[in-house]
Amino acid sequence: MKLHKHFPPHLSQLVFLDKNGEIENMSSLDYDLFLWLIYYTHKEYRDDKSLEYVFEYKDIKESFKKSLNTKSIKNSLEKIGGLQILSNYLKSYGDKETIITKPFKIKIITNKSNKSYGFSVTTTNLFMEYFNNPSPKVDVDYKIMYTLKPFMSKLLYLFLRDSYGGYKDVKRFRIVEIKKLRHMMNVWGENTTNSNFITQLKKSIVSINENSNINVDFTKKTKLNPKSGNKEIISIRFSIELDDMKLLKKRVNKSQPTEESTDTDEVVESDTVSEEKSFEEYVEDKVTEG
Repeated sequence: MKLHKHFPPHLSQLVFLDKNGEIENMSSLDYDLFLWLIYYTHKEYRDDKSLEYVFEYKDIKESFKKSLNTKSIKNSLEKIGGLQILSNYLKSYGDKETIITKPFKIKIITNKSNKSYGFSVTTTNLFMEYFNNPSPKVDVDYKIMYTLKPFMSKLLYLFLRDSYGGYKDVKRFRIVEIKKLRHMMNVWGENTTNSNFITQLKKSIVSINENSNINVDFTKKTKLNPKSGNKEIISIRFSIELDDMKLLKKRVNKSQPTEESTDTDEVVESDTVSEEKSFEEYVEDKVTEG
C-alpha cells in the first residue's frame, strides 16, 4: 500500500493566507490535517465526483494512530476552513500568474448535547481536479511529508522535490530569494531575522536528509549593504539529488548510529532515518496516483 501521488506543481510554491489576505500562522498539525483532507476528499472525488463529505474526529485519530487532542483538531479544522491558498508564488508554472484558491469549507458538527464530534467538508471541482492529471508529473510520497519534523521541513521537502522534477541520477539546483522563501516556509515577520531563519532551515534540511528520498545542500548568497557596511543574505541556492533507495537502505541498516550534520553554510547529509510509523500504515485503501 503506497501513497504516491502527482502533486500539483504550483501548490509546491504556496503561501497560506487568512480570509483577510494576510499570511496565516500554520502549525505542523494544521498542515498534516490539510494533507489528510486532500487524501480523503480526493479519494472520494475520484470515485463519484462528490464535493461534500462528513468525517468524525475519531476518523482522524484512527488515521494518525497517536494521541491527538480533540480541541486541537477542531481548532485546526476551523483554521483550514478559512484558508486561502496563494499558489505559484514564484511564478514558475502556467501563465506565470499566482493562483488564489479556497480549497475547503468546513462546518463543525455537534450532537444533541451540543458536543462536537465531527465536521463536514465542502470542496471544489477546481481544487480536486488539480490532483487528477497535473503537469509536469512529479511523484511525491505523501507519507514522507507526514514523518518530517519540524513543520518547515514538510513545506521545504515538497518545494525541493518539485524543484528536482522528474530527473534521475543528476544534481539539480534552485535559487530562491530569501524573502519569498520565508513566506513559503511560513516564517516571516520582524521578530525572526534572516539569521534565525537560516538556523531553522538547517534543522529542516537535516530532517529531510535523514527521512526523505532526496539529499539537499544549500549555500547563502550575500550582498554588502552600503549603509550598514554589513553583508545581507539575499538568496539561497539549493542543490538537490534524488535517491529513492536511500530510505530502504537506511531501514536495513537502522542499527547504525546517527551522523549529525555540520553547522556550516552547506549542510551534510545524515545516514540514518526516523523509525516513526509512516502514514501509509494508517490508510485502509490504496490511493492511486493522480
